[in-house]
Amino acid sequence: MKIFIGSSKESIDYMRQVAAIIESEGHEPLKWNKPGLFIAGQYTFESLENIAQKVDAALFIFNSDDKIWYRDQDIVGSVRDNVLIEYGLFCGNVSIMKSCICCANNPRIASDLNGITYIDLTNMSQAEIEIIEWLKYINNQPINKNFESANIQKSEILQVYESERLAANDICADAKDSKIMYVYTFTGNIFFDFRANEIPQLLRTKQGDIRFILLHPDSPDVEKRAREINQNAEEFVAQLNSAISTINNFQNNNIKLALTDELMRIKFHIFDNVIYLGFRIIGKVSAQTQMYRIGKDSYLYKALLEQFNDLWEKYYKCT
Repeated sequence: MKIFIGSSKESIDYMRQVAAIIESEGHEPLKWNKPGLFIAGQYTFESLENIAQKVDAALFIFNSDDKIWYRDQDIVGSVRDNVLIEYGLFCGNVSIMKSCICCANNPRIASDLNGITYIDLTNMSQAEIEIIEWLKYINNQPINKNFESANIQKSEILQVYESERLAANDICADAKDSKIMYVYTFTGNIFFDFRANEIPQLLRTKQGDIRFILLHPDSPDVEKRAREINQNAEEFVAQLNSAISTINNFQNNNIKLALTDELMRIKFHIFDNVIYLGFRIIGKVSAQTQMYRIGKDSYLYKALLEQFNDLWEKYYKCT
């Protein structure tokens, strides 16, 4: 069997150990950092979709990569968001049973996964036994390569847009009928540009629970993101301040704002029945990056909703 292994950069040592176990059992480990696996010029999510259709199973290492405040607890370790997204994508392709979770350093994970048995890497000898047993089990299961029933683009991704700007009309339509509107983004240009679409006009009077989490102008990530898109840092800060000012000028008491200083790797907009998901791309401003419209039944919807709520609880009271 060919088995994809996903992890954060910080978990590469664990990935190497797991790959050695898989190889010792006569299977082919496909590590995420294999040279040539992700093709230059191709969207990361698109590459992952292609990989997911070509492998028989996947294993993901959930580590305490990011530190977050969680409710009344102290700082806790959380799984890197892109690893969670990859797990959800592969579940939709190869099935949950063939998407194995290995945990290191007791990370906090989405509550939807609490009922799923995972392999604890704390004791590597015991972990090796459990990984081998998982390999034996899935090797005896039928491998479903049927596009209609297994491919996430059919079952979970409702639509793909070449840019956020091209998705604006559908975002506006979903926002009109939704009781919630949770936006996690860098500057949120499409929500505040009155010349580009109808979303800003909608926000003036929209009812419901409307929340924005934007990048804080003083965040260390501002200068880095500005360099990535070949923009002056002062101009990028000016865009952020303009977005904040626009939200305040809406004079809509339903709209609430929080600012985060954490590194943003993804952006997403959550509504009652769908979520729009995009990724941070070097060389492209936020409004020009590809967007995915994903249904509410997807694992990704549930995981990102929980992530948004955690970030909101951490930063809203500080804004």
